[in-house]
Amino acid sequence: MVPSQDLKVGVPSGIESIAVEGAGDGGFHTRRSVAVVWRRLAAFAVDFLILAAVGFVMGTAGGHFFSRLGNWGKLVGFITAFLYFVPQDSAMGYGQTLGKRLLGVRVVDAAGGYISLPISALRYIIVSAPIFLNGLVMPPGSMGGLAAYAVYVAVFGLGGGIIYFGLFNRATRQSLHDIVCGTFVMKEDVDGAPTGRSPATLHFVVYGVYFAALIAFLVVGIPMIISTERYQGMSESEAALEQIKGVRGATVSSGNFLNFGDSGNNLRVIVLLESPPESYRDVANKAAGTALRSYRDIGGMDSMRVDAEYGYDIGIYRFYTAYSVIKTPDEWKKALGMGPAK
Repeated sequence: MVPSQDLKVGVPSGIESIAVEGAGDGGFHTRRSVAVVWRRLAAFAVDFLILAAVGFVMGTAGGHFFSRLGNWGKLVGFITAFLYFVPQDSAMGYGQTLGKRLLGVRVVDAAGGYISLPISALRYIIVSAPIFLNGLVMPPGSMGGLAAYAVYVAVFGLGGGIIYFGLFNRATRQSLHDIVCGTFVMKEDVDGAPTGRSPATLHFVVYGVYFAALIAFLVVGIPMIISTERYQGMSESEAALEQIKGVRGATVSSGNFLNFGDSGNNLRVIVLLESPPESYRDVANKAAGTALRSYRDIGGMDSMRVDAEYGYDIGIYRFYTAYSVIKTPDEWKKALGMGPAK
């Protein structure tokens, strides 16, 4: 409720106010006029389900093609979601996707008007980059490359900022993409838009420290990691696995947490296939033999899990069929007719 002019300084305790153009002679909307986090998340969930349904249809029709695309399959989902969000969040869609319409919220600018297509596109790119770049299968030995650094900054830098401001920016309830683009997500029955306030300076300080720490890790920590014998051994093994006919990508990881809670030092090998194999078991055995021969410290592993997977990930929908086997290195050697692990 907008207070009368007599009471314009009498805001109830505990409710911050945001000045609004067009809210009356000196009136204002309370912070409750801006959509709360749960309402925005619910709207996004509805939109995600709609896009997932579209992705399911696309995958049913062209799953094999998407599988062969590998990482580039996510570009298909990115463009599909772009065509869904950008027009609807702009003036063309009156600031409302189907999810926002259902939850009663809309995207506006600082003057309360609908945003342009270019601003809507920028807003979409900022918020979607961490989503679609997360989980890319990187080429062996590429952890320290410029492309990998760009992915880390997008996923952890932009993604961390979106999460932080979305949860803790209570003053304007803008997340990072809204702050950059000067947009707000308002309740649809509210005229005007918040002006005259900014997120607390402390939030920018916290995010700045976090981002600086991320850059420091990329500059100092990543080179230290890739110089270790453990990382080099995993990269060599990944390169060898990708030489197997029909394999479009491979990842190798080690640690004491990879075997569904079992203790010990475990190795996990994942091979992604270009097409459905005649026998997943044969592919897993071939991958296991390659890992046993190529991984430097195979003798120091307590177990090795091998996953042979076929499927696709287009960002808005993913589908995989997987075959998994876990054995100790010596059990693998015996099963494959090889000598004991060294």
